Amino acid sequence: MTSESTYVKPSDVCSPKRHWSLVHVLFDGGEHRPERTDRPETSPQSLAIGLWDGQPALAMRWNGGKDNPLGNPQSRGLPTWFIVPEQHWNQILKAYNFSDDKNNFALNFLRSKRLYFLNHCPNPDCRDYRNLVLHEYRVNELGAILDKLERDELKFYHIICDEFWNPSPQDKANLAAMLKAAWDNYRNGPSMLKTTYEGKELIHRHLWEIVETEAKLANEREQGWRSPTLVAMVFAFHAVEAYLNYVGEQLAPEIWKDERNFFRKEPYRGWDGKLRKVMELVNLPWPEPAVRPLKTILELKRLRDLIAHGKSERLTGEAAHASGTLPPLPSSTLLSMITPRDKLTPVLPDVEQFLDQIHSLAAAKTKDIWFGESALRGPLSYSGRTTSSI
Repeated sequence: MTSESTYVKPSDVCSPKRHWSLVHVLFDGGEHRPERTDRPETSPQSLAIGLWDGQPALAMRWNGGKDNPLGNPQSRGLPTWFIVPEQHWNQILKAYNFSDDKNNFALNFLRSKRLYFLNHCPNPDCRDYRNLVLHEYRVNELGAILDKLERDELKFYHIICDEFWNPSPQDKANLAAMLKAAWDNYRNGPSMLKTTYEGKELIHRHLWEIVETEAKLANEREQGWRSPTLVAMVFAFHAVEAYLNYVGEQLAPEIWKDERNFFRKEPYRGWDGKLRKVMELVNLPWPEPAVRPLKTILELKRLRDLIAHGKSERLTGEAAHASGTLPPLPSSTLLSMITPRDKLTPVLPDVEQFLDQIHSLAAAKTKDIWFGESALRGPLSYSGRTTSSI
């Protein structure tokens, strides 16, 4: 930190030295000044590339200011870097809007397509005298470069002063160690693994989350509650249908493998037939259709069909009414299925009660450890995997 600066510049952040070696600062957002509100786009962050335990790394930190010169992170009174996980490299570099050259420079280093070495310019006539000079080597050429280094034929070059110089004994030893490690990695290639995985995404539970979200929204609104009511009711039926397919595959996989053909024929034709079959598989008698909760399920089916095969509805007729009053016009079929407002009230408990009844009976007939105690609540997905060397 210089006498003019109130923060430690990222180029001076070199801790922990046992693990971190700075190669290049890609971005320095400057001093952190909380009182500056006129330029919110000015970021007090810094971004750099370097080596962490000898491996290419992208690093970030938050610059300090007058009250906290070290910035963050810091450890034992020294400023340090946060190492960015590899899966976030592309997104972070893209967010800084670097030029293509600068972006490629960083990615080539991070992906080990280039190897970089730092030393100091020894030319007293150069304006960068004793400042760091960055040297770049192609990874696929490291074998030839190593040969030149061992024969003392390799020279460093600085474009600013257009001068060449021989490596010092320390530079030669450091560069040789770096080149040999990188060349061995390049020749041997990455170790290959094979991962076998198996899992399942439980669509009915995802759909039920949508149902609960839209129902909550409808209940909170004084105005505009019809749209979330419609979404909640339609997706409630989708959750029922998805659950029937889920539990059907658990109980009768041979039927669901060819479900399109199976459910074309009586007595299990269509969606009603699928529901009857699932209830039969868990020994649940078919209840009275005019009684909840089955009544609610079948009403949701009719609403879903109306939406799926939607078309304009023509309303005609006559209505007598007193002068100065509005005529009592009829509601469309769609509106009559989602109004009045309390039409939504029994939907969620009826659907959950109905499916939980099926679920509890099916539990004894499946060995799936992820089946759980509730049809609609629990993990949204699950998976298992094993990894071995190739």
